[in-house]
Amino acid sequence: MKLKIENFGPIKKGEIDLSKRFYLLVGYNNTGKTYLSKLLFHIFEKKTIDLFVESPFCKEIEDNLDISPDQEVFTITQNLVNIILTKFAFFFKKIIIESFNVENNHFAFEYFSINFEYDWNEVLQSDKHELFFSEDVHNSQYTNNQHLSKIPHTPEINYIIGGVFNGKKFIDKKVVIKHDFISLILSILINNENTPVFLPANRTYILENYEYIFRREKEKREEISRFFSKIGNKAISKEERGELYKLMKNNYTEPVNTLIDEIYKISETKQEKQPFYDNILQKLAIIMGGKIITNKERFNGNDKFYFQVKNKRKQEDLPFYLASSSVNQLSILHLYFEYFVKEKNNFLILDEPEENLHPETQILLMNLLFEFANMNGNKVLMTTHSPLLADVVNNYYYLAYLKQEKIEIPKGIEKYPFDTAIDFLPKDLGVYFFGKGKMQEYVFDKYGASFFDFDKEIRKIKDMGEILTDAIFNHENNTK
Repeated sequence: MKLKIENFGPIKKGEIDLSKRFYLLVGYNNTGKTYLSKLLFHIFEKKTIDLFVESPFCKEIEDNLDISPDQEVFTITQNLVNIILTKFAFFFKKIIIESFNVENNHFAFEYFSINFEYDWNEVLQSDKHELFFSEDVHNSQYTNNQHLSKIPHTPEINYIIGGVFNGKKFIDKKVVIKHDFISLILSILINNENTPVFLPANRTYILENYEYIFRREKEKREEISRFFSKIGNKAISKEERGELYKLMKNNYTEPVNTLIDEIYKISETKQEKQPFYDNILQKLAIIMGGKIITNKERFNGNDKFYFQVKNKRKQEDLPFYLASSSVNQLSILHLYFEYFVKEKNNFLILDEPEENLHPETQILLMNLLFEFANMNGNKVLMTTHSPLLADVVNNYYYLAYLKQEKIEIPKGIEKYPFDTAIDFLPKDLGVYFFGKGKMQEYVFDKYGASFFDFDKEIRKIKDMGEILTDAIFNHENNTK
């Protein structure tokens, strides 16, 4: 399915395919790459559909939806899909503006509109979906994993609701409610199984200024707790609603607030480390030259982050204000792989990962990101101004093309920092260019994509160099 947008911040018009596994966004400054990254965060966030099915937009669909819990077979028609996507687009526009922490009439979103374009044949051919229904829709204590199987040879899609609970097959008609059915349809179309995390370009400041940021976060939560303790069970007045709104108003956009909340949990709730990607975490520690620790791992002090390095046979802890800019840049990615990542279906959104990194480190990081995207249904999106990273993406496209066409991988490639085990198809890579109010997809052919904006500027520098060195050469010849 494709997402089409108009008048979204600096983006006047554009569309993006939501089925890619690795996205690269390139283009000029202030053209909307980060805007789109944050929008995609919400597209693939499961919470977005959950909020929609509880909203008045969805209620309008449910009121005209002729299904009941007594049915065993449900039909998804193209007309129903069109209605759901239209309502979802209106809802999505509303939550995006709220997520950006601005008022509805903000000039950046004044004429913002979105819509979705899908291929009905792709929907018909879809054969892998899961839906979670509560055993008791009014007081849920259990969640049942419902596998839905398609009935073949029909112009429409029909699903039989079935599953396994306590090891026994069953069909529980009571659990089927309308908003679950609508949620299923959107999940099929968007395929939003992924859990998104957004790492902003200015992430270098987070751990260096940890004490200030999280002290303020803790104070804010304590203020909110005191507010509700004071109110008790009584109705909230208009003035109190205004006070609560000010207390709960976010300081950043929602994707960044979500990230800060995840880091806050590490110290406040003693969040457990995740073992799923230890191999990638170890490679990242090698790139960084050390690893991140919290002092609570060794003693009960106040909870700060440190960068641990080896110094004369022993480990030493550096506060982040003494760590290099490259370490600060990669530190949040380290925490992501150590604490935030899920076992599968992750969506890592990384804004300008090349910042503060030597070209050699950029290449190693890209290999690591491709390795991650190659595992367990994960996705990666990154924005960049680095021609080097663009060339790395092209190299992985060449690899995908060679494998698809069953062409032997050339000998000697193993000498280079390149992972030939990556198993992508050419269609899994999406590269989008941003400039002059538009975003457009770069078209790959068998020789990759031509990054003309990078190539043009690199050519200018080379031409200038040739003019200047010609002057030196001519001068030397004339003085002989």
